[in-house]
Amino acid sequence: MNVIINGETRVLAPVETLAALVEQLEMKSDRVAIELNREIVPREQWAQTSVKDGDRLELEFEMPLHLEAVDDQNPNNVALMRGPVALFAVGDVPTRMTHKQLLAATQVVKSSEDWSTKTDGGVLTLRPFSKIMSENYRLYQRIEA
Repeated sequence: MNVIINGETRVLAPVETLAALVEQLEMKSDRVAIELNREIVPREQWAQTSVKDGDRLELEFEMPLHLEAVDDQNPNNVALMRGPVALFAVGDVPTRMTHKQLLAATQVVKSSEDWSTKTDGGVLTLRPFSKIMSENYRLYQRIEA
């Protein structure tokens, strides 16, 4: 069976449903959203939704925000992570921020890779390293205990 997954043609063993496809790809069903031929399919419908040769699928994996400390001796020096991707502070970095404020970061717009959050010291802008241009950046932020 030939299907297109996230723009890449894949040859897979035939499957009847989206649920079977998720199982074949060894994905955690509670951590992925599926679009089939440009229509989002609710998780409850995966077992009844058939997959055919030539179907186009977009898989979006949940990538929750979490904080990673630089090491055990410095638990208040943290990097904001989105799944496995580090988000770097860019531009003027506020000096005061909390754990809760960093984890409240939201994507500026859906099509952007910029994130932002309000802190006690002002607005903090974050982005993946691959999207940083010539601005100053910092990975680890000092948070208040």
